[in-house]
Amino acid sequence: MKKTKRITAIILSALMTVSAFSALSVSAATVDSNAPVVSADDNLVSGDFKYSVLDDGTVEIAKYLGSDTDVSIPEKIDGKVVSSIGSWTFYDCTSLTSITIPDSVTSISDDAFSNCENLTDITIPDSVTSIGSRAFYGCKSLTSITIPDSVTNIGDDAFCFCENLTDITIPNSVTYIGVRAFCNTGITSIVVPDSVSNLGGGAFSGCEKLKTAKLPKSLNVIPDNLFSQCYELENVNIPNTVTKIDTQAFQDCEKLSKVNLPSSLKEIGIYAFNGCTSLTNINIPDNLEIVGAMSFCDCSLTQITLPKSVTEINEYALGYNDLYPNSMYFEASKIADFKIYGYKNTAAEKYAQDNEFEFIALDDEVVTGDSNQDGIVNVNDVTYLQRHLAGSLNTDGSALIDETSKALFDCLDLNKDGKLTVADVTALQIYISENN
Repeated sequence: MKKTKRITAIILSALMTVSAFSALSVSAATVDSNAPVVSADDNLVSGDFKYSVLDDGTVEIAKYLGSDTDVSIPEKIDGKVVSSIGSWTFYDCTSLTSITIPDSVTSISDDAFSNCENLTDITIPDSVTSIGSRAFYGCKSLTSITIPDSVTNIGDDAFCFCENLTDITIPNSVTYIGVRAFCNTGITSIVVPDSVSNLGGGAFSGCEKLKTAKLPKSLNVIPDNLFSQCYELENVNIPNTVTKIDTQAFQDCEKLSKVNLPSSLKEIGIYAFNGCTSLTNINIPDNLEIVGAMSFCDCSLTQITLPKSVTEINEYALGYNDLYPNSMYFEASKIADFKIYGYKNTAAEKYAQDNEFEFIALDDEVVTGDSNQDGIVNVNDVTYLQRHLAGSLNTDGSALIDETSKALFDCLDLNKDGKLTVADVTALQIYISENN
C-alpha cells in the first residue's frame, strides 16, 4: 500500500513540474513581445518583418507585415545579417513609396516589389548581384533607378510595366538580361553593354517612347520581339557579330526608316521587320542566306537587291502582288510596283516569278551606264539620269535611281568619285558616243 502511494506521489509531482514549465514558457512569451517566435509556416517574426534563417546563417526577409509608406530594412535581425529580400516580400504593398535597402543585401528575389505601384524612391546598394524575375514588375511610379556595378543578372520581366521609368543605365557588370526585362517602360534610349552575352526575347518590347538603341558586340542573335511595338524607334546599332535577326524582332517599329544590316548576317526571321511602315532604306549583306516569311511585309520598300548568297526566300517575305486582294491578313502588305534586283537562276528570280514582281537581273559584270535598267545603254539613259539628278520621282514617290543599290550605283558613277552628279551625265554621253 505504501509502495503504491509513493508511486502515485511521484507521478503527481512529475505532472506538476511539467505544468509549471509549461506555464513559465507561456508567461515568458507573453512578457517579452520582441522575442522571435515560430509562426505557422515556420518563419520567424521580428517587428514588421517575417523572416527565415538561411543555411549560411544569414537572414532572408520573407514578408513585410506593416503598412508604412517609408520603410528601412534592417541590416541585422536577431543578430543575424540580412542578405536577401525574398520572393513576394513587398508584393502589392500599394502604400509603399520609399524603401531603404542595407549594404548587406546581395539578392533581390522574384516579385520582391512587384505591383508596388506607388513606389517612387529606391536605391539598390552596391552589394546586390542579382535582381530576380518581376522584382519591380508594375512599379509604375518609378521614374529612374540606378543599377549598381555589382549586378550581373537581371531576371525576366524585372522592370516590365514600369510605365514611367524613363532613365535607366545598365552597367558593364551585367551578363544576363531576361525576357521582357524592360518591356513597356518609358525609356527613350538604351545602351546594352558589351558584357551582356545573354539577351532575352522581348527585353525592350512595347517601349513606345524608345528612339535609339545600341546592341552589344557580344550579340550573335537579335532575339525574338526584342523591339516589337517600339513605335518611335528611329535608330538602332546592330553589331557586326549578329548572324540572325529572330522572329518579330522589329515588328511594328513604325518610325524606323533605315537599317544597316551587318555583313555577318545570314538569316532574317519571320515577321522580323513586318509593319515597319517607314522602312525605305535597307542594305542586304552579301552573306545573307534566308529571308523569313512576312519579314518585310507592310513596309515602304519599293525595290530591293538580293545577293547570290540568298538560297531561301519564304512565303510573302517581301509582301505580295495582288495574290490575295480580299484577305484582311495581306491587304496592308500589298505592293503593286515592287522591284526585285537579283541574279538569274537564283532564289530571287524564282520568288519574283512566283509572286508576280518585276525582276531585274544583275549580271556578274554590271552594264555600265544602264541608268533605267532596261538592258540597253543609249540616250534614254542620259535623260533618265538627268531627270534623277533634277529630283524626278517614280509614281510611288521613290527616287528614279536607287543609289543605295551598290551594283546600280557603281554602273552610273562613271568618274568614280563616290557620288552621282552632272559630271556623270557628261561622262555617260561620252561613253555612249565612244561605244555607239
